[in-house]
Amino acid sequence: RGGGPAAFYAPAGSLWPPLVAAAVSMAGTLWLTGCFHEDGLCDTLDGFGGGWTKSQILKIMRDSRNGSYATMGGCMWVVAKAALLAELGRGAAGAGGASVWAVGGSAGA
Repeated sequence: RGGGPAAFYAPAGSLWPPLVAAAVSMAGTLWLTGCFHEDGLCDTLDGFGGGWTKSQILKIMRDSRNGSYATMGGCMWVVAKAALLAELGRGAAGAGGASVWAVGGSAGA
């Protein structure tokens, strides 16, 4: 579960600060998963943010275009995840180099 992200974070963490390494690792996992999880999150945010009835919500969620709820929620998710992983990276560096992914590999795909 954490092997893919760690494969990106470890080399990046040896070259750049934790925030940059977290961004590189996130880019790698987005590439590996095809943004599958983020797409589902954004569809859900659009559906529940823009729909009032069950049929409206489902119609919005099936629409392939991103709305304002998906855009803003997706941006906030990426920023929060990068900040969290960077903090875990800082802590791991001080803990004898323990892998960030041993602690936070399940912080999202």
